[in-house]
Amino acid sequence: FNMIRHFAREHEVTVGSLVRSEVEAKEGAGLAGYCANYKMARVWDPLQVGRMVARLPTPVPSSFGYFHSPELASWVRERLARERFDLIFVHCSSVAHYVQHVTGIPKILDFGDMDSQKWLEYAQHKPFPLSLGYWWEGKRLLAEEKRLARRFDFCTAITRAERDTLLGYG
Repeated sequence: FNMIRHFAREHEVTVGSLVRSEVEAKEGAGLAGYCANYKMARVWDPLQVGRMVARLPTPVPSSFGYFHSPELASWVRERLARERFDLIFVHCSSVAHYVQHVTGIPKILDFGDMDSQKWLEYAQHKPFPLSLGYWWEGKRLLAEEKRLARRFDFCTAITRAERDTLLGYG
C-alpha cells in the first residue's frame, strides 16, 4: 500500500492483484483511490490447488500455478496493448509471469523474499517423503528465480542473505 501511495503522488498507477476471498477484496479496495486502473481478480483455492498439482511433473514451480489467473492475465494483456507505461513494478516472483515477456518498458521485480530458499529450508525440516516435495519446489523456484532475475531490469529482496542469493544469480 505504501509503495502504491508513494508512486501515486506523481504518477498514474495501475494495479492488478489477486484475492482469495471477499474479505481480501474489501481490504484491498482502499487501493482503488490511488489508482488510475485497478483490478482484483478472484482465485478459488480448489482450482488453484489443481493448477499447482498439474505443474508437479513439470519444471514450472507449482506456486506459479497457484498464483495464475486467466482473468488477471487477460486484463494485464489488455492494459499493455491499450496503454503506455513508463515502469512495471512486480511484487513477488510468483506473479512475474504476467509481464516477464514485456520489452521496451523498464521492469522491477521485488522478490520480497527468495521463495526458493524458503522451500529448500522447509525441505530440511520435513519428514520424508514430504521433504522431497519441498526440495523439488525449491529447486524449480531457484531455476525460475535465476531466469526471472535476468528478464527484469532491476530486482530487489528484503534481507542481506536474500540479496546475496539474488546477487549469486548473476
